[in-house]
Amino acid sequence: MHNLFGTIIAMFEIEIGDIDGDEAHEDDAYVQQGSLRILAMAIVNHIENQGSFACDCYECLEIADQQDVINHITTYALVLIALL
Repeated sequence: MHNLFGTIIAMFEIEIGDIDGDEAHEDDAYVQQGSLRILAMAIVNHIENQGSFACDCYECLEIADQQDVINHITTYALVLIALL
């Protein structure tokens, strides 16, 4: 179980603990839930690392739909970590 926890945290670059807004750059967009947050760009990078099909599908979406995909993946990852 510990390996899964560490793998998910590393894969999505999840930050845990006291989160200080001053640490983030203004241009950085985070999705946060409680004491966990993920840099939205880390999710985009993960999608791009999945291969051309996933990347092509993501890139064909409207901006609002891309944001929805990022939010869904982020929510899934954060809930999974919270339950571990």
